[in-house]
Amino acid sequence: MKNKMYIFGIVLLILFTIGAIFKINHLPGAGIMISVSLILFSLVFCPMALVNTYRAERKHAFIYVIGGITIAINFVGALFKIMHWPGAGIMLTIGIIIPFILFLPAYLIYQGKRGTRNIKNLILVLFLLVYISAMDALMALNVSKAVIDDAMLVNDHYALLAAYYQGSTQDHLSDLDSADLTTGKILADKTDHLVTEINQLKEALVIEVSKDNEEAVSKESGIDIHKVIGKDNRNVSSHVMIGENRALDLKRSINEYKDFLNEITENQQVAFIDKYLDTDDFEWEGNVYSWEEIHFEGAMLVWAINHLTSLEFRVRMVEAEIAEEIALS
Repeated sequence: MKNKMYIFGIVLLILFTIGAIFKINHLPGAGIMISVSLILFSLVFCPMALVNTYRAERKHAFIYVIGGITIAINFVGALFKIMHWPGAGIMLTIGIIIPFILFLPAYLIYQGKRGTRNIKNLILVLFLLVYISAMDALMALNVSKAVIDDAMLVNDHYALLAAYYQGSTQDHLSDLDSADLTTGKILADKTDHLVTEINQLKEALVIEVSKDNEEAVSKESGIDIHKVIGKDNRNVSSHVMIGENRALDLKRSINEYKDFLNEITENQQVAFIDKYLDTDDFEWEGNVYSWEEIHFEGAMLVWAINHLTSLEFRVRMVEAEIAEEIALS
């Protein structure tokens, strides 16, 4: 029985390690392996190990029950955090407290009833509890909710401004005479194509974080950032935008759009277009950073979406300005 239990524990450890490697490299199946290994470890292996240990002593059952509860809360909380499931922060916060208000007193009572007070064992247990709490604290350490709320508010404002300038463009196009109408329609088509690419990238980002984010995506109104799960995820932007070169593709699309705008304005608006649709690299302290690195490397999901919505707003603003110029010419 013991040998089987040990083998079971080793298999779960290997499965979790492979899942962690897959997760780091964004390979499919990572979530399943991590979920299965941590759930089985917390709810099957640990209870089996504690029961087996208790049977050898047949005393002080409370210490084993409390130990099992402490282990389950911490590992399940870690699972929720790794998978970006709701409730992870609460579980990890409880996991920080439980070892000290529940397990430590129970352990001291257990040691007293056994009549042994080994200072080395006590120090070892204290170090273990501090380690668990520190790991939980690091996992639970998210960007301030206020910061994320501010980012969502800014995103909403960008979206409103984009809608305003889109309406302004439509008003200008409706005033065009037949000679300029073709140019105006081409402008609108190319702008819509670029904006569609931007919105597709936002959808790809939120779906990559969690399939549950499909509920936050609407064909009519776009993405509801307030419903998105995993807004503090810092991996997906680098993976999708940098790793898959989608930011580089977007940069090319922006530059092609700028070339078109300069062509129809006969290079009269170069400075204006470059100002609001800038894709140049940035040099700082002797290092050169690309446009895509500045906006998407290591960015939280909420800020990556914010950058894209800001870009959509600026594209719509430039479109409105050019449409007005065409209407007045």
